[in-house]
Amino acid sequence: MSLQDVHDLELIVNSRIPIVVIESHEEDRILELFERLAPRLGLPLYRWTATEGLHRLASGHAPQRHAAKPTELLAQIKASTRPGTYLLFDFHPYLADPIHVRYLKDIAQRYDTLRHTVVLVSHALDIPSELERYSARLSLKLPDADALRRLVAEKRPPNGDGATGAARCARVATRSSIWCAISRASPTATPGAWYAMPSTTTAH
Repeated sequence: MSLQDVHDLELIVNSRIPIVVIESHEEDRILELFERLAPRLGLPLYRWTATEGLHRLASGHAPQRHAAKPTELLAQIKASTRPGTYLLFDFHPYLADPIHVRYLKDIAQRYDTLRHTVVLVSHALDIPSELERYSARLSLKLPDADALRRLVAEKRPPNGDGATGAARCARVATRSSIWCAISRASPTATPGAWYAMPSTTTAH
């Protein structure tokens, strides 16, 4: 995790911006970033997915399945009088619904009262024009070579050809983090196959 990411995120949240937009495939990294920042903000942290519903992290409580549908989720956030940070993963398909856009706008306009920060996380996010003035984008910094080696060494066992994930990652450490994501997802792929991908590919 980059300390710069933590700093940038804290600046955005403390700037009283109600909607934070993060385009990225790295959900675990984003979750870790917010979990690290949450004690400093002094606010409860929630995660939502369509499959699990709304879950207050670090609380010991089970996810709230009744808040699995996006309309019910947004209605609950709007009705809550306790400030919180809400990570909504893969919410992008639901932004096409004007009801959801209206809910988000209502939450954003009541920020001074509710103090809710809604964080939209997905591989790609097109924010409706009505919400742009209430939103800020956070771009994660690419991890350096040492961070990539540590990440893959911790999460991936040795490959069948004897090369560890960290060694494979080191060969492509100068490129974006998508290369290591590919190496984890495709343990049988060869480093040559990774290099064969377009060099303009970037990770968000």
